[in-house]
Amino acid sequence: MFPPGADNARLTAAKARDLLSRMLVIDPEKRISVDDALAHEYVNVWYDASEVHAPPPGQYDPSVDGEHTVEEWRGRITFCFENIG
Repeated sequence: MFPPGADNARLTAAKARDLLSRMLVIDPEKRISVDDALAHEYVNVWYDASEVHAPPPGQYDPSVDGEHTVEEWRGRITFCFENIG
């Protein structure tokens, strides 16, 4: 998962553990803030301010549920995941 000589030296297991340990603090007053987590060395590699400050997604339209049967939706979702990467 974190091979030696990885493309980005900031993506190490130690840095991932550091971030997780700060996120998994039970007391919310002591837990890492969202802003601090986004600025963390491990996450900052992927940070894109345009994503953070993007407008909210559109309102969900429940009428799309009736467009396909459960089996058709399942097939569509499976197809999407099979073609990722």
